[in-house]
Amino acid sequence: MSAVTVEFDDFSGFNEHRRKKLKSQPLDSSELKAHAETLFSLCDRPIMQTSPAWEQGYDVIKALAHSLWSYHKYLGKVYEQIEESRNLDHPVRPLSEYASV
Repeated sequence: MSAVTVEFDDFSGFNEHRRKKLKSQPLDSSELKAHAETLFSLCDRPIMQTSPAWEQGYDVIKALAHSLWSYHKYLGKVYEQIEESRNLDHPVRPLSEYASV
């Protein structure tokens, strides 16, 4: 996974659930993929190379798109691992370690 760039540090804690009555749900893998694809398509626009400010924005937007895409890939791998564990004939963790009578 790649980290979100420092330009987005001001948004850290934006969805702090203790401060809001209406909370946004975390993005799932398909939403992350859709947002990343939208940002990548935005980076393909000709306006992104017209001035130094747009070029700087291009770098930041592309880095955010890469972060979203890599997190989408990570969630996909985790989901596959969970599904493999669920399909095993025996439990992944022995019950004796996590249960008491």
